[in-house]
Amino acid sequence: MVLESSAPILDAPDVRRLAISPKKTAMRSLSDKAILLIISNLIKYAVGFFLPVVLVRLLDQHDYGSYQQLLLVGNTTVSIRAFGIPTSI
Repeated sequence: MVLESSAPILDAPDVRRLAISPKKTAMRSLSDKAILLIISNLIKYAVGFFLPVVLVRLLDQHDYGSYQQLLLVGNTTVSIRAFGIPTSI
């Protein structure tokens, strides 16, 4: 009894792909990660720059002041909590 397989038969490995050194692929991967990090930082700074401009236009003075106060308290809390981390490592 012969069983037929539905899986395709794999060809021999591509010799050109095997000729690439792991160092080159690691560098390519590192450069891809660096480009992604740069793009994400640019987006973060753009949002950080334009968000207050938009909020000033949309919110009245009292609401924007409340937003800024919450932002100040949140940033201060995060900064204070970060003081203990280097000593615990």
